[in-house]
Amino acid sequence: MSHVTYGGQVDHQLEEPSVFNTEWQAEMLAAERKKERRVGYGLLAVGVLFFALGAFAYAVRDPWVGAAGMAFGFMGMAVGVSKAMGGTSPAGRIALIIGCAAFAITGALALISGIVAPEAWGWRGGGAGIFAGLLTLGFFGPGTIILLYREYRLRRNQNKRP
Repeated sequence: MSHVTYGGQVDHQLEEPSVFNTEWQAEMLAAERKKERRVGYGLLAVGVLFFALGAFAYAVRDPWVGAAGMAFGFMGMAVGVSKAMGGTSPAGRIALIIGCAAFAITGALALISGIVAPEAWGWRGGGAGIFAGLLTLGFFGPGTIILLYREYRLRRNQNKRP
């Protein structure tokens, strides 16, 4: 788009994309999807690292710390897979549910270890494990149930359509 200014010079301006420009929207969606995949691959790599460190801690240091680390790593892997696949796809939603459940399991392990093996928490003591476990389990436990219920309703509604 160009227009003439007061001095008689032609001012060339780029035309702003229209809201209805589907090509522009497709490019933006593709860029966002590519970014989401990159984030998913990063989460997957970090999850693998945490899982490996948890397995090492399980074998060498303390089984409670190792089990919590492995559950946390599994959560990272599941959420990474969900992001890489696209959170709205059926497989992506299932991976997200698994990741949320793995984080709830991490909280449960922290809670149990704070009660049963407070020495696993070092100088912080069992209170830190109990507090962290209650917070994590209190958030991701119901979150898992809500995600399961939403997936159930979504699938039930899809099966009702003619």
